[in-house]
Amino acid sequence: NLSAVYASLKEWNLSLLHASKCVDLDPHFAKGWSRMGAAYERLEQFVKSVGAYRLCHLLDPDNINAARAAERLEPSAGALCSAGAAAAVSGAEAFDEGDHKAAVAFITVAITTLGGHFFTDTAAQLFCTRSAAHASDN
Repeated sequence: NLSAVYASLKEWNLSLLHASKCVDLDPHFAKGWSRMGAAYERLEQFVKSVGAYRLCHLLDPDNINAARAAERLEPSAGALCSAGAAAAVSGAEAFDEGDHKAAVAFITVAITTLGGHFFTDTAAQLFCTRSAAHASDN
């Protein structure tokens, strides 16, 4: 996709833009999270990079490269990313399975853990999903 093309041209902001569009359309698309992680890494936004790589690996456990990239960058980013990313994925899965109470709980942990260290579009999506889960539970 275009994210990969722009990455090959070292146009990291454009690569990030198109990777973001991918995960906006399909939050379970692991390759989009991997490309987002790579773009954030090259832009030296390591917290966001680790979060994206962790989400990629959680969605695609066979993607060892994403796990290794996250491990390599974690000293620069801090440990909060992996906990927040895991909570975000768990919340999305719970929502998809109709377990709205669990979705609200997991997504609240993700929002709280990640705070201002996550990408704006994803934070907005987490808030929207949490609100939908909360409304569905009532």
